[in-house]
Amino acid sequence: MIKINYEFYKIPNGIEVLLIPNLETYSVTIKTYINSGSALENKDEYGITHFIEHLCASATEKWPTKELLNETIEFNGGEANAWTSKENLSYYINVPYTKIEFGIDYILQVLFHPKVDKNSIEKEKIIILDELSKNINNCGYRNHVYTTNATTTMGSGYVHEIIGDDKSIKSFNYEAVSKKIKELHDPSKLQILIVGNFDVQKTKTLINKYFDNVISQNAPVTFPKESLKKSFINSQFDKETRLIMNTLIFNTPGDDKISTKQDLLFDIIVKIIAGPNSSRLNKRLREKESLLYYISCSDFSYKPFGMIGVYYESIPNQFEKTFAIVIEELEKLSKNGVEKDELNHITEYVTNRNLVYYDNIHSYSKLISSTLLNDKEFYELEEVNKVIKDFTVDEVNENIRKYINLSEMNSIAYGKTEDNTTEVMKKIINAVCKLRL
Repeated sequence: MIKINYEFYKIPNGIEVLLIPNLETYSVTIKTYINSGSALENKDEYGITHFIEHLCASATEKWPTKELLNETIEFNGGEANAWTSKENLSYYINVPYTKIEFGIDYILQVLFHPKVDKNSIEKEKIIILDELSKNINNCGYRNHVYTTNATTTMGSGYVHEIIGDDKSIKSFNYEAVSKKIKELHDPSKLQILIVGNFDVQKTKTLINKYFDNVISQNAPVTFPKESLKKSFINSQFDKETRLIMNTLIFNTPGDDKISTKQDLLFDIIVKIIAGPNSSRLNKRLREKESLLYYISCSDFSYKPFGMIGVYYESIPNQFEKTFAIVIEELEKLSKNGVEKDELNHITEYVTNRNLVYYDNIHSYSKLISSTLLNDKEFYELEEVNKVIKDFTVDEVNENIRKYINLSEMNSIAYGKTEDNTTEVMKKIINAVCKLRL
């Protein structure tokens, strides 16, 4: 059993700090979460958060060239990266425990002392436009773009792609980028997570040393409202693929309205649908019918809306049969629910896999950070597994009936579709579920 201690506090300028020490490791990870992402961008700046992520992690005032920054990270045994999502911007570095001060200094430099000028902006445009071209050349990316645009209702920042588009990327200039960096990296939006081998008191002293003097403008954060359509069935032809990609989407509440327990329950439902090999859709479509190589089900939530999604790819001449079986199985699940033996099998699978996945401090820290940093209740792993094992058949079936509702399901087929693919899907859903679409 991993012994976990943590401390969660806020320094005067608004930065939230989560410390998770563990002396039985040789490394430390310093990670930041910024409560802002591409969902907050307006149409004139699509992609600017992702652009800034690249730019700020490339050079700083202290290490003014990418070459020098990379060499310094390497010399200190570090590994650094960054990512952008719809609701977060994150920079992180993993270093030996003896180099924690360097790691903290690196984060400070990237956030508050990046080296940005007109030349670096123009160079970064070339890199990002190359990345965008590669994305557009990927059929899975095009499917994602189409599905997102087709199934959302309000056209907010949640709809456009994180990387932006050709027009917006080319329009970025020094003034706009510099202003946006200050807005994004404001301490009032910043959370710092430190995990690994470190002394808590010494680390708190280092945090005060490096971050206390950073002034916050208390920039407000209001994420836009967005929602998903219901009962939207459509298809889109793409000549560059030999497959049909089908995405089925069920509406769930936004992250702001979901408790930790509800998160765990959704995870059980998606595992029942298409999790391990013994799950319903895997067993039927791969093991019994030999129709698919792969099918998945996952749940995901943004602040204003969430979803349970089923995704698979099929060859065109098998699409109708495959789709009919998927709908049939989902309707049976929605109507009849699960029985005790099936639920017991899935909960045993999930709880045992949890023991394997959360077997070190860095993976375990995700349990803590994903809850505390999002104002949710934190459960130790033993509590997580107990909650999962305590789910009753009635409790799970009530949620299945509520959320796996085929009368409100969205279905998007993308790829080598036919002119009648949309009507075929509607006909199958109507026949299986006895619904009028």
